[in-house]
Amino acid sequence: MHNQFKAKSTILIVVILVVIIAVIGGYLWWQKHSQNAGLKTTTTTTPTITIQKPTTTTTEITTITKPKTTTTTRKTTTTTKVAH
Repeated sequence: MHNQFKAKSTILIVVILVVIIAVIGGYLWWQKHSQNAGLKTTTTTTPTITIQKPTTTTTEITTITKPKTTTTTRKTTTTTKVAH
């Protein structure tokens, strides 16, 4: 009885491996077929437009003004005493 179970488990493992290999092979074949079909179609590309904001520069203008000059005129009065 032990030998029958061993034989059935070996057959089951082989069947599972064959199914796994078939699934992987079918998937790879389908991927390759899809890529080749994709190459036959016409692809269009849309140009990309990049808009850049203009750069602004700030210039600081410093105005130097001359101070107003005031001239003061001093009048001096001299008094001389004359002896009589």
